[in-house]
Amino acid sequence: MEIIPATSRLQSLTLGYTHLNERGLYRLLLTCPNLRSLKYDYWVQSPGEDPEHHQPDPMSGPPNTTSQALVDVCTLEQALRLIKDTLQALHLHIVSPRGEWHQLLRRISFRDFARLTTLHAPLQLLLNKQEKVDGKTMKLHQSLPATLQELWPNDDGAVLWLNHYDFISPYNIDWTLNDMWFGQTNHPIHTDEDIVRVVEDYLSGFHIHTPALRSLKLLFYFFDSPAWGQRDISMIRNALLPFNGHERVTVSVFELLKRSYKCQGGSDSLATNGQYPPYFQERSIEAATETDKYIREH
Repeated sequence: MEIIPATSRLQSLTLGYTHLNERGLYRLLLTCPNLRSLKYDYWVQSPGEDPEHHQPDPMSGPPNTTSQALVDVCTLEQALRLIKDTLQALHLHIVSPRGEWHQLLRRISFRDFARLTTLHAPLQLLLNKQEKVDGKTMKLHQSLPATLQELWPNDDGAVLWLNHYDFISPYNIDWTLNDMWFGQTNHPIHTDEDIVRVVEDYLSGFHIHTPALRSLKLLFYFFDSPAWGQRDISMIRNALLPFNGHERVTVSVFELLKRSYKCQGGSDSLATNGQYPPYFQERSIEAATETDKYIREH
């Protein structure tokens, strides 16, 4: 994709419904040194043109933090760090591809983003439950800047691992749900209990690490995977209820309609009929919470 140079005075940039990858984002942000707000809705593509010819090797084991098959997190981090001294609001969605690919996202630290007040990103980019420092499991606050006021972790990392809406075994191999792909000790995404523990731990001491925090929104998706089940939104919401209003912080848990990997309509159509917009704004979130009228995908 050809990048059109932007003005160096540009302060706000929204990239929606885009296949612009991390390398393209890096080249684009080189031209925007004064950017204050970035909204990046990245539609991931499978390697190769035909996903049927580029399936994961079932004998290779589950992906790990060095996997860059879908999302080059190293380049993504390098791109974002180009604007770390000016960025005030970052909204990031990573929409899974059509092909049978999956990836564990490694963590990115935003601690030295000097002016960042709003951070909306996949939980998996903020916390890798298997990562340890000095033998201790990472804490959520270790990825966050002290200036943070609004934190919106989304569940894109889980959907990416589960391959859009369901984990599909390559070559139709009949795998059991108890092998290394789905074992909780090896699973890269967080269980509902994991989420409650890490968020409770963060909220119990947020005033020390992020004293300006005023809002925490957890965004999950409306789907049901045979490999993973579905999120127990009520359990998560009830567990975090005691923290709502504590130290003037609003804590919210949303279940949203899962976004498709492409716009609906004809193959050559650019129409967005049937595609929900990125959940970058309150009104988009509110519009996507009416899940009662839909059948849960599985």
